[in-house]
Amino acid sequence: MRHCRYILLLFILIVENIVAQNLYNLVVTTNRAESSIYIDNELCGSGSCIISVLEGTYLITVIENHLIWNAQTIIDTIKISDAGHNVVKEYHFKNKVRLTTNPFDASVYFNNKFFAYTPCLVPRGIKLIDIKKENYRYQSKNLENTGNIVDIDLTPLEKIKNKDDSFISSGWFPVLLGTACALGAAAAYYKLEADKNFDKYYKTNNRNLLEKVDKYDMYSGVAFGLLQINFGYLAYKFLFDSQ
Repeated sequence: MRHCRYILLLFILIVENIVAQNLYNLVVTTNRAESSIYIDNELCGSGSCIISVLEGTYLITVIENHLIWNAQTIIDTIKISDAGHNVVKEYHFKNKVRLTTNPFDASVYFNNKFFAYTPCLVPRGIKLIDIKKENYRYQSKNLENTGNIVDIDLTPLEKIKNKDDSFISSGWFPVLLGTACALGAAAAYYKLEADKNFDKYYKTNNRNLLEKVDKYDMYSGVAFGLLQINFGYLAYKFLFDSQ
């Protein structure tokens, strides 16, 4: 009976040793901390992972970012054999520009060909892109000297239309601008006439000239007052249209 126990214990030790010898550490690393690593279609980790595996062939799938449209995906097959206890695989995603738009789901074109919908990743080799979205202004963007993240605010066509119908493009703008010039000229003219008549009064002491001085000063003051009202209205319209 005692011999049987020794034989059973020896058998267990041999089996454990064999299993331990066939167990390997598979190390997978990437250059994207947000990437998802799958081994045989099972999620292993994000950015990097270490798992223990037996000898055999394994499918490795690395997705750069599930939240980004057109994200890079790397698929690889690795065979684990009796070559050591640690197998290291490194995967590097190509450097890309993360392009987002507000609102999203805009169409991105390169060389007049559809590329992706925003948000998306654009390879660094692509410099000039076109962005299109229904009811928004068409835009072109040069990505040559941008950072790794580019955010673009799209302008609604309705807003552009409203700007085209703004006060500046209306018929009142040139009228008020011309009126402002005329009032400014009138205020300056009457002020000069008042000064001239005051100089004559100072030399001749003719009190009739004082009446002209008062009259021209009044005309100048009225023109200047109207000019201030005109400028005030113009300033108000400019501020109102800029909102």
